[in-house]
Amino acid sequence: MISQGSLGQQHVPTMPRGTTLTEEEMGFIRALHEEKKSTRYISFKVKRSQSLVSRYLRSPETYNTKKRSGRKRKLSDADRRRLIREVRTTQCSVRAAKRALELPVHKSTIARELHRSGNFEFKKARVRFFLTARHMRQRVDWARERVTWTLSQWKKCVFSDEKKFNCDGPDGWSSYWHHTGDQERVFQKRQNGGPSLMTWACFSFYGKPQIVFTDGRQTATTYVETLKDNLLLWATKTHGETWTFQQDNCSIHTAKKTKAFFREKNITVMPWPSRAPDLNPMENLWSVFARDVYKDARQFVGKDDLKAAIIEAWNTLPEEVLRTLIESMHRLCEAVIARRGDKIDY
Repeated sequence: MISQGSLGQQHVPTMPRGTTLTEEEMGFIRALHEEKKSTRYISFKVKRSQSLVSRYLRSPETYNTKKRSGRKRKLSDADRRRLIREVRTTQCSVRAAKRALELPVHKSTIARELHRSGNFEFKKARVRFFLTARHMRQRVDWARERVTWTLSQWKKCVFSDEKKFNCDGPDGWSSYWHHTGDQERVFQKRQNGGPSLMTWACFSFYGKPQIVFTDGRQTATTYVETLKDNLLLWATKTHGETWTFQQDNCSIHTAKKTKAFFREKNITVMPWPSRAPDLNPMENLWSVFARDVYKDARQFVGKDDLKAAIIEAWNTLPEEVLRTLIESMHRLCEAVIARRGDKIDY
C-alpha cells in the first residue's frame, strides 16, 4: 500500500485542465480513494477542483455520460406541488383538479404527473355499508352477548347466506400482471356480467350440505322450501336436535311464513343486527370459494359451465377452512367491541 508520504514524492503526470476528467485522472482518483484519502488531498494531487473530484466519486459509473434532455415537462415545479397538495387534500378527480387549479394542460398530463410522483395509485374506492350510531350499538350488543361463548357453543351454529355468480366473473377481478413480451389477455364482458346463477349455502364447524341453485325471484315460500329440502335433514343429522340457525334480515327471511316455519320445526334462530355482513363467517367463506371458481381469471360461456365449476369448487372446499372460520368467532366478537361497533376487516 502506498503511504501518503511516499505518494507525495512520487511522480504525478501532468494532467490536462479540461472540464471533464480523463481516463488517466479517473484511474488515479480511484486509486487514491481506495487508499482512504480525502477528496481535498485527491484534488490537490490530481490538480483538479475538489467539487469535480467529489462529483466523480459520487457516481463513477455514470460520470460524463450524456443525459437525454427529453421533452420539457408541461407543469412547473410549483404547479406540480400545488397539484399533489390539492389531490391529496380533496381526493378529487384529475378533471376536478384541472378545473380547481386552472392548469393549462390536458387531464392525461395531470394523471401522468400524479403517477410519476410515486405517491398516488389509481384504484377503485372500497365500498362499505353505512353504519349509524344505532347500527353500531346493535352490533356491539350482539358481540357482547356472544363474546363469552365457548367453542362448543359456536360449533352448534349453522351460518347461511345467498350469493350471485356471473359467467363473466365478479366485478373488479379483471386485473392481472402482464408481461410486455406476451399477447394481451382480453376479458370479454357482457351486459350485467352475462348469464348468472343465484345460490344459497350454509355451513358449520362440522361441514356443509350441497350448495343450492335458486331460480327466479325468491319469496318466503320458495325460501322455506329451500330450508326444508336442504337444511333440516343435514342439520339434524349433523347436530342433533339442538342447534342455532343464522340468517340475515332479508325480507323473505323475516316474513311471517318463514317465522312460522321456524316455530313449527322448533329451530332456534340467532338474532342478527342490521347491516352486519362482516360478522357472518359465510362472507369469508364466499371469498375463498369464489377465488377458486374464478381462478386464473376464468370466464364461462353459459350457465351449465358455471354451475359445474361452482359445484366442483364447493365440494372441494377444505374442511379446515370451515373449522378455522368458526374458531375465529370469539376474536371477531372482541374486534367488534374494540371498534365500538364499527365495521371490521376480518
